[in-house]
Amino acid sequence: MTGAATVRGPLDRDVLRTALADTARRHESLRTTLRMVEGELVQVVHEEWDWEPPLTAVPDLAETLEQWRTSTVDLEQGPLFRARVVRVSDDEHVLLLSLHHVIADGWSLTVLFREIADHYQAARTGEPRAQGAPLQYGDYAQWKLDTPADDSELGFWREYLAGAQTLDLPTDKPRPPYQTHRGDAVPLSLPAQTVERLARESGTTTFTVITTALTLLLAKLAGQDDVTIGIPSSGRTHPGTAEMIGFLANSLPLRSVTRPGMTLAEALSATHANLLEVQLHSDTPFERIVQHVRPERDFSRSPFFQVMLALDSAPQRTLELPGLRFTRVDMAPAGTQFELSVHLEQSVEGLGGFLTYNTDLFDARSACLLAERLTVVVEALAADPGARVMDLDVRTAGEKTVLGALGDGGP
Repeated sequence: MTGAATVRGPLDRDVLRTALADTARRHESLRTTLRMVEGELVQVVHEEWDWEPPLTAVPDLAETLEQWRTSTVDLEQGPLFRARVVRVSDDEHVLLLSLHHVIADGWSLTVLFREIADHYQAARTGEPRAQGAPLQYGDYAQWKLDTPADDSELGFWREYLAGAQTLDLPTDKPRPPYQTHRGDAVPLSLPAQTVERLARESGTTTFTVITTALTLLLAKLAGQDDVTIGIPSSGRTHPGTAEMIGFLANSLPLRSVTRPGMTLAEALSATHANLLEVQLHSDTPFERIVQHVRPERDFSRSPFFQVMLALDSAPQRTLELPGLRFTRVDMAPAGTQFELSVHLEQSVEGLGGFLTYNTDLFDARSACLLAERLTVVVEALAADPGARVMDLDVRTAGEKTVLGALGDGGP
């Protein structure tokens, strides 16, 4: 995972280096590497974060950001947490951060940015260094391992996923025999006012509206009435985990089945009830669901779902320090765990983010078209909730114009 922040003001590089080291000293996960010992993967926590963030001036900032976004790291050699400072001018720098997903999740990036800023201020003013976090990621991981499986929870998932269909989307390229993770992303923006109004009028939520639109779109494209996608759960319900840097996020399968004659309003209501039910069972780790339900293994696909949907609400984009202002820079993902991932952020600016796609399956043009079609379905949900799902037309205005010129008046 990569992140970046523009730092405006007279940045003291030595103080920033201290702030980064103090942040890593507080969190064991930032000082962790992995290595194989007698055939087993072992976590190695180092005493110090041994990394000197280079300070460079670059001729092309956009190219530098792209190189950073697509860079990789050696799990054994590390470090799995890296930083770089790019000088734009005396009063403007860009702080680049990289964390391997094995040591952090999306929530962790927000915690990391905030702590770096806090430690920078403390180091600049000579305040005492922050002590280690009271709860480390290793403690949490051990607690999860020691927690016995709940038979009733596993029973729910077995029944919930019984007979679930595999989503079979049309692809631009032949599916490889083994799942790959090469990916790219295209921008995605949804009509925020339309989504919020529909959520308010239907008594649901923004996430429910987007989830309904996505599952209906996938059902249309795949020609299926049974669609399962993945949704995230923060996994941070245990006391002390809110300020932890680590991979705590859990993935949950969300299965949606449409009936013949179901209206768009009924589909929205069904999604709302479905989400509430699944969230009641969100503490079950995804790997335990897989182990218990034992889906038929297809090495060309991830188990249960191939599309992920995530929505972050009101992320913190700026941090103010005396004389300095940190502003987060959006960076598109460079890889993907799934065939498609929709990652949106809801803020005062609107509802936007990225659609990440597997480049071994889809072309950029198809990804852009899918993003546009998602907006079409959102607007259809709001414009005519009484329309039947079977009559839903997911084509964009541009597609209809082209097909009309060709004499195709079909749905």
